Amino acid sequence: MKMNFDELYSNYSNVELLIIVKKPEDYQIEAIQAATNHLSSRTITEAEYLEAEEFHFKLSEKSKQKQEKFDLLKEKALNIVDPIINPSEIIQPGKWLKLLLFVITIQYAWTTVSLLIDLIRIGFCKNCFFDPSYFAGIINLFYVPLIFFLLYKRRKWGWILLFADNFLSVVIRIGSSYAFFKYREIYGGETAEFLLLCFIKAAFAFFLWRKDIQEFFSISENTKKDTLILVSIISSIILFISFINWF
Repeated sequence: MKMNFDELYSNYSNVELLIIVKKPEDYQIEAIQAATNHLSSRTITEAEYLEAEEFHFKLSEKSKQKQEKFDLLKEKALNIVDPIINPSEIIQPGKWLKLLLFVITIQYAWTTVSLLIDLIRIGFCKNCFFDPSYFAGIINLFYVPLIFFLLYKRRKWGWILLFADNFLSVVIRIGSSYAFFKYREIYGGETAEFLLLCFIKAAFAFFLWRKDIQEFFSISENTKKDTLILVSIISSIILFISFINWF
């Protein structure tokens, strides 16, 4: 149905009509013509002109501020993923740290929501039972923010815990590889996913071991060696227990 702008605008104030006329790109040609016809038959004061101008000025400023906020967010987002978009031979630990913190935040939000959904489902399900593995998820609710804080503050323990976490994850996956490949068809495990996660953890542990990353977190050579020795001992114990269980 065609809009009758002439009838619609008959009760509009002068300021409202001026606002329409001064922004022709936002309205239909018929609307502009109707508003112009009404204004031509009215007496318009200087104050009304100024009020319409002020309205468009505020609207323009608001749009400008919104665009500036968007550009700032875009710049921050590009800055976070810059190490991936523009790889460089020279490692910039500060940029990689921002990317890491962003990934940790996304992963933490995802796992937290998944855990809460599972716990709520168990709470309303009469025949469901609490899987002990959920304790690991509950511990992560406190452990991950601690890691995030330590990394953000560039504390030594941030590097130590993150390296130990990734190194142990690789060892645990290696230790469970026999069981995984033996019962893969029963539990529906994906070989590609298993190997990919193992590779990512190993690559990340290797990345943290770099001298420039070590220096970024003020890790001395002694601390680095002590961490590797302790994690290796724990890893050996885990591997030993795994082999005992499966052989």
